[in-house]
Amino acid sequence: MVLRGIDPEAVEDGEEEAAEKSWFDLCSEFMEKRRAEGANPRTITSLEQKLRKTFL
Repeated sequence: MVLRGIDPEAVEDGEEEAAEKSWFDLCSEFMEKRRAEGANPRTITSLEQKLRKTFL
């Protein structure tokens, strides 16, 4: 089963069909943004492990 979410940035741009992304993709993008913002690497690693256990 694949869970789907909505990418708010794509919705703002009016791209409803392109707005649908998997939760895994949305979570991965969120973690990449957090990493770029300088989040604690251990926190990011922990989140990635939980994400993989949940979705893969």
